[in-house]
Amino acid sequence: MGQINNLNNEELTFWNSYTATLTEKPVNPIVFSGMAGNEKIADELLQLYLNGKKTAGSGLMKDYLQANEPLPQVNQYWIILDSKLT
Repeated sequence: MGQINNLNNEELTFWNSYTATLTEKPVNPIVFSGMAGNEKIADELLQLYLNGKKTAGSGLMKDYLQANEPLPQVNQYWIILDSKLT
C-alpha cells in the first residue's frame, strides 16, 4: 500500500476518497498531512488550493537542509491542513 504516515481517521478517509476517483491508483504512495507554511499563512494557502488558483507547491533545497527535513520524493502526496490542523 505504500507509506501512509500517521494519518488520522479523517485524513485516511479523505485519502481513500481521493484515490477512489482515480483511474490509475498511485503505486506505493508516500502520504503525509500537515499545515502549508506557518499558522499565519496556512489558511490563505489552503484557500488558494481550494479555489484552484494554486495547484502545486515547491520549496528550496536549502530550506529542507536547514530544517533537517527530507527532500520531497516522486510519488509523495501531502494532505494540506488548515491552521487548526483540520
